[in-house]
Amino acid sequence: MAKQKNKGIIKTETIQAAKKGSGGSKVHTSEGLDKKWLLLGGAAAIVAIIAITVGLIFHYVDFETHRTVARVDGIDIPASAVRGQSWQAGVNLSWQFWTAFPDADPEAGINFDLVHEDGRTHGRMAREEATRLAAIRILEWEYAREIGLSVTPEQRMDIMNQIEGFRQQFGDEFEEILSNQGILSEEQLVSDFEFQQMQENLLQEVLGNPEQFAVFEPHMDPEVELDTDVIAAKHILSNFDNFDTEEEAEAFAEEMLERALAGEDFAMLVREYGQDPGMEGNPDGYSFVAGTMVDEFEQATRALEIGEISGLVHSSFGIHIIMRVEPSENEDDIMRPWGQEYVPLEDRMRAAIQRVFEERVETAGIEFLDALDNVPLED
Repeated sequence: MAKQKNKGIIKTETIQAAKKGSGGSKVHTSEGLDKKWLLLGGAAAIVAIIAITVGLIFHYVDFETHRTVARVDGIDIPASAVRGQSWQAGVNLSWQFWTAFPDADPEAGINFDLVHEDGRTHGRMAREEATRLAAIRILEWEYAREIGLSVTPEQRMDIMNQIEGFRQQFGDEFEEILSNQGILSEEQLVSDFEFQQMQENLLQEVLGNPEQFAVFEPHMDPEVELDTDVIAAKHILSNFDNFDTEEEAEAFAEEMLERALAGEDFAMLVREYGQDPGMEGNPDGYSFVAGTMVDEFEQATRALEIGEISGLVHSSFGIHIIMRVEPSENEDDIMRPWGQEYVPLEDRMRAAIQRVFEERVETAGIEFLDALDNVPLED
């Protein structure tokens, strides 16, 4: 029998809200590491501390002193705002570049001078995308000001204290992390921190103010109706990957089953002999709903009573010895297929706020000025 790759017993489309254990076989949805942590942990902390020292603490409104390269809804968009979003714009458009120019040299990176079918160079497309991102931020800041929100001095000081802590922790690595995250200057660094804090302030204002909530509620995704039929199991896996033959895997599984049925502590057998790395991060077992696990595992679990041990259960991953257990009462512990994840109200509202300002930029339209072509870009 061909050996199977050790991916665990969970279907690849499964998600779980809580991240538990570094060796688990869960698959999580994520867009990468939290940007705020990366910013806090970057070399940017050095320039932030310098900025404080020399009295150059930067505020978003100061962008108005820079050269205007575009306008949205009558508001100037300065070159510094576009420059600050150029790295993210490059990320957003990278797939378009490699799709349009499949013969481009990957080692040379993105060539901003190549022309797309619509007649725009990739550089122009990237600048327009960076301008769009900057416009969203500007309109969100303007709205916050209109309803009386700002970043307080205490919040700014807290940001700086966090930066100082990470500066001391990471030392010489700050500069590299700063560059890797596309942080281009102390102005962008402080602006990014303050913008994140303003977003959090806006979120709390919206959630606590019915009048403000009504502005964004129509743009929220509907709350997902969650499957309440939750079952749970822990198991000893005899993984095909760890044996030369299927017969050897079967012999090992039979030994484990014999010991389990003889009354040895099941949790100890899982911990000492089980070959599913996901069990390490889930010592109380997997709690899951239909469609999460491979079918053989799910059906065998459903056939058991709480505390009952199965016989040998074969799947593409190996041979399982399953004990059904009580499911967790914590929603974050429950594993669900894609589209059935629990999304907290705060996260749904964050998405709604973002969507509102994206639509406002699209509705208002952006006026691009000739000076936009002079804004430097980051790959």
